[in-house]
Amino acid sequence: MLTIYQQPITQPDRGERTERTAEAELAAIAAEIAARLDEMESIKLMSGGALVSKFAACRSISPVAFRMTLQLLSGNVLPLLSYADRAAARGVSKQTVYLETKNELERVRHIFPQLVLALEVMRRNALAHEDPTSNADSLRD
Repeated sequence: MLTIYQQPITQPDRGERTERTAEAELAAIAAEIAARLDEMESIKLMSGGALVSKFAACRSISPVAFRMTLQLLSGNVLPLLSYADRAAARGVSKQTVYLETKNELERVRHIFPQLVLALEVMRRNALAHEDPTSNADSLRD
């Protein structure tokens, strides 16, 4: 098996087994991110460097909002949907979780306003699909 910096880059030889180490996993993830950033650069959507800078600024302003952003952009809407579950897990009120989330997003809004707008739209859409009867009930009157 051929390696670079002790990371396998070819299939193992006969009978040899490879275990994916944390370093190999990190290298694979970094390569995937780099490929997507390069794709952004090539189609001239937004500079990949600008996006990385925005994410870095988001992380330095609010680690909580950064993590929430990553979860939401990867398709996990639970951080926006389930205030009750998050409150119960922490032993605080839903209002506390709501206000904390709102404050974290406001901190990010200053550097990444498009992201916060997109997250707000995602929340509205997710809530509309979460409980259709409550939305229908609000139309009666």
